[in-house]
Amino acid sequence: MKARTLTTICATLAGLVLLASAPRAGAEIVFDGRWPKPGLNHWDTVLDFKPGNANKLRYVTSPRRRRSGYSADLRVGGNAQSERIVFLKQVFDDAEGKDDWWAWSVYIPSDSDIPHMVYLVSLFSGDNFPICGIKGPANSLYMEDPNPRRRADRWRYILTGGKNTCSISYANVRGLRVVKDRWIDFSCHYRWSSSTDPSNTGLSQCFYRVAPQRRWTLGFDVKGANLVSGPVYPGSLRVHYGLYKGEARPYVHFDLGGLVVATTRAEAERAAFGSGTPAGHGASAPAPEPSRAPLIVAGAGALAAALLLVRRRGRGDRRRRPAHRSG
Repeated sequence: MKARTLTTICATLAGLVLLASAPRAGAEIVFDGRWPKPGLNHWDTVLDFKPGNANKLRYVTSPRRRRSGYSADLRVGGNAQSERIVFLKQVFDDAEGKDDWWAWSVYIPSDSDIPHMVYLVSLFSGDNFPICGIKGPANSLYMEDPNPRRRADRWRYILTGGKNTCSISYANVRGLRVVKDRWIDFSCHYRWSSSTDPSNTGLSQCFYRVAPQRRWTLGFDVKGANLVSGPVYPGSLRVHYGLYKGEARPYVHFDLGGLVVATTRAEAERAAFGSGTPAGHGASAPAPEPSRAPLIVAGAGALAAALLLVRRRGRGDRRRRPAHRSG
């Protein structure tokens, strides 16, 4: 009886472990912008501007955001032509109405000479610049200082949207400062829409955390148009992930941990930030998987029920067992 009871409990526990660890149904990686090996991998290209620049691009294992793979180590500067290194990917041919999560990370080494303004991620359609012009070429996450003579000390986000027109707005990433020698993770929820109607369901919502934090902080939450759609590239969506600055500085130095687009938050964060402790000074532990909590709670109830059933069966077996008779 003891062996059969133990087998039943083990089988129940195994089933609960599988239930708790399984990804949510329908979870899918839309774009994997990590570097499992040096080179482009799934990126379309890397832009290294301008001609004659002294920029430097390497793929490194320290620091890196996950236990495996590489980070892209970017050094932009050295002369007046050194403007940017950005990885480019066309993620959607038509993003209108799509609902997805984007996760990425950046590490700013202590030797980085931070200028007044630096762009990290830009999301844009082929119609962004023709319609919005220089004021709104993309939805962009960047850092700046309002005083152009000072180095950037805060993060902001510019939002653009509209159908054959362009609305432009700005959001501060609340509470986030420019910090060095720490991984900064971003997890952002987008529901893409070019409609400027007040009832439009467009959403741009970003969370962040700075190593060694585990909890996420809401940086901004904006509802409204976030996709520029025009006659030439209706609804297309591209991403620039890298380092762009417009000032001559000795070197601005970033390490990129990778960028992932997925249909669920859990899948985006799992892929972008991995499990375990990343390599490199200031590495942060991964966030708890948001999709697993309800499964674990449900599993605890199922375990209690299973143990009660086993206990009752054990008592029943004992009642049915014939009395032992000695020789």
